[in-house]
Amino acid sequence: MDFQASRITQTPKCELHRMEEHGEFQLINSRDVSNWAIRLCYDQLPPRRERQGVVNVLYVIGTLSRVKISTMRKDMDAKLSKAREQLLSFGCDLRFNLTIFPLDVPSGVKSQPTGDTDGVYGAAGERGRIGNCVKAALKSMHGSSTTPGLSEAALEADMHIFGGNEASPDTMSPVPYEPNYLAYYYATEDGMLANDHRYVIGKTTGLGIFLPAVAEALARGGDWTGGKVLQEWFPDVVKDHADWHAVVGPEATSRSTWMEKGYSEMPLPLIWFSRFLPWHELHDIQTNMCGASRLD
Repeated sequence: MDFQASRITQTPKCELHRMEEHGEFQLINSRDVSNWAIRLCYDQLPPRRERQGVVNVLYVIGTLSRVKISTMRKDMDAKLSKAREQLLSFGCDLRFNLTIFPLDVPSGVKSQPTGDTDGVYGAAGERGRIGNCVKAALKSMHGSSTTPGLSEAALEADMHIFGGNEASPDTMSPVPYEPNYLAYYYATEDGMLANDHRYVIGKTTGLGIFLPAVAEALARGGDWTGGKVLQEWFPDVVKDHADWHAVVGPEATSRSTWMEKGYSEMPLPLIWFSRFLPWHELHDIQTNMCGASRLD
């Protein structure tokens, strides 16, 4: 670490918590969050009827951040490539045409969320990023869109995937950490999918945080965050309240480091692709798919 970052570790108010030992990714069982997960009617986003071996995938994400858009595009490209490899092993040759549609939607949680519930609610809740993305798509299809091109993209898609992510410091953990939650919701009509197969939700630990700064932000309320508190406490060191990780976190990291590592470990459920398979192969393949699509 450089000299400036070392200064922070020497102050009595905050202690630097390094996160190198917390790089794991954890899947969250979708049934554990069913009470606040969104639900859609299966027939609201209908798939195209023709099947030509090319699957148009519309991926709607709740962010306008260029960094996050780039990260989530690379992540979904990799996941679709992996799914294609698995489907080829079943003798099914599908090619995917991916379209990313970023939207500026609210997260549905307070500025300093805490714990699993707030984090997952912000990622997948009905009033969170995914829920608001779905509502934007449905409004667009009904002619009341302020987002040019979304209606056409939704109608042309064979698969509709909605994605959202939300940072949520867990202040109750014995070892403080800042997980980042990512949730995918598959909204294309498919009567074969149960609700607990429609979600993929996971969390990855974020970069090191200062627990006293988060506690201070919670005490102040309003739009205070841990980053804003750090910027107030250490104005000569923390220049940006939204991107302070490179200064006070482990070396060679940024606010996206663990987000990228975590996302890469979360596969799409193969059962999402079942309707593109020949019917005579469906029974045998579905037996293999169900195990890959569950989170428990």
